[in-house]
Amino acid sequence: MFHIETLIDALCPVRARDQLDLRNTIPLRSLRRSRADNPVLASRRERLDELDARLAPAIISARWWANPEVHAPLMALGDRCSNERDVDRQLQRLAIVTGEVPVDAPGNEDGIYRLEHLGQGVVERRDGVVLPRLATWWHPDGTMVYLPLPGLFADLPFPPDYAPDHPAGNSQVAIERYQAAREWLDRVAPMVSADFRRVISGVALLPPVPGAQVPPTQAQWSFNLRLRFRGVLFVNPFSVGLAALAEALLHEYLHQRMWLWWELSEPTGLPLKRERMCSPVSGHSRPVITMIQGLMIFRCVATLHERLLDLDEPDAVERAWSAQRLDQLRHAVPRLAEALRAQVPEASGARRIVDMIHRDFERERTGQVTGAA
Repeated sequence: MFHIETLIDALCPVRARDQLDLRNTIPLRSLRRSRADNPVLASRRERLDELDARLAPAIISARWWANPEVHAPLMALGDRCSNERDVDRQLQRLAIVTGEVPVDAPGNEDGIYRLEHLGQGVVERRDGVVLPRLATWWHPDGTMVYLPLPGLFADLPFPPDYAPDHPAGNSQVAIERYQAAREWLDRVAPMVSADFRRVISGVALLPPVPGAQVPPTQAQWSFNLRLRFRGVLFVNPFSVGLAALAEALLHEYLHQRMWLWWELSEPTGLPLKRERMCSPVSGHSRPVITMIQGLMIFRCVATLHERLLDLDEPDAVERAWSAQRLDQLRHAVPRLAEALRAQVPEASGARRIVDMIHRDFERERTGQVTGAA
């Protein structure tokens, strides 16, 4: 399987392993970008100057960059705050999720606070009273797993299908399915699994979606919030089978890996976020910038299903799904690469990404040997 680290090390001046060490710069980058984007923040200049100084790389605490909860408030300052009250709300949440202010302090808003990275678990503040919520499970490799409970992410801009008023899912079933999918991924792509553990700090198992489309849409199947919730994947273990769940883990891990790369060293020639195209896989309109990542993802997913078909464990239903998905991707990847070439400039970093992935896919399709994963 073509590995994302191979692509990064060939095309990016910052090596893949070094990028993991540079994650501690992301909170400061997010804060400064938000300040540049949102004039409302000028009214809180003194507080933000103090926060900027505390986030300077030389003095930053690991609990900031390693805590996924800090990223949403820092980014929301730039795009979700239309007045000073909104700014103060985000700064207050930031103070709570970093442990500077206790969640039960007077004046804090009611709601759910995910404080596992502070060793306080998940709690709900209701009418000023703080109650613990049994909402997490820890995978043996150290990955934090959120149980399929509604409302855990009401503060984040997640798809409306996962509304807080939806019913909870069976946590034991969800964990068992997640573990099985992780085991399959470990077996067929050990190098990917090793990097998965370095990059992904949490997986949210979402509750069932009432009235979900069958077959499910990608938004009902899995998604991520880019660097707004860094290192966390959202997957629904109730919507699809184990082969699709393993694909979802690979899919969203690769998105996280590539958003980190593009944050630290953006390739030249990337299209604007508003530029869109039709995906040859889903048939839906998607941002071109996301489909460049999609090319890498679909190329790796095709190999994933090839290897899953070599295992003994998948039953007839799972094998049929993998075979159908593999056939779909073998036809779609070359079409996507051709479409992307028309969207990105020649001799650009974006074009090099497209060409390198497509060449590797064609070598494997024609039976030539590629790097193992």
